[in-house]
Amino acid sequence: MEFENNTPVPEQDRRLAEAKKLTLQPLHTDVAPEPEPDAEIVARHLSDGVIANAPNDTEQAGPTVRPSKGLLESSQPVKQRAALKPSFIVVLIVIIGGLITVGIALKTLL
Repeated sequence: MEFENNTPVPEQDRRLAEAKKLTLQPLHTDVAPEPEPDAEIVARHLSDGVIANAPNDTEQAGPTVRPSKGLLESSQPVKQRAALKPSFIVVLIVIIGGLITVGIALKTLL
């Protein structure tokens, strides 16, 4: 076999062969890698592990900060818009409908 004649390579020589010694630059400026297909991007996201959190993404270890009771009592309450009750709307529709029918009846009589 051809592997029997090969002598083992020292560890230092192997490390030198693995090290990057030369970076090739393209001759033209318009050379760019081909865009990755969407299916390949999705497959990589599905097969890779979970993306690590950003360094500024931290969990809150302490209790939430709340204003003191004095500040809450002194603040002005926000005005809320009064909601119309459905029964009021029904009564209003009945009254308007009655007025319209009375007006039509009076018109026909005159």
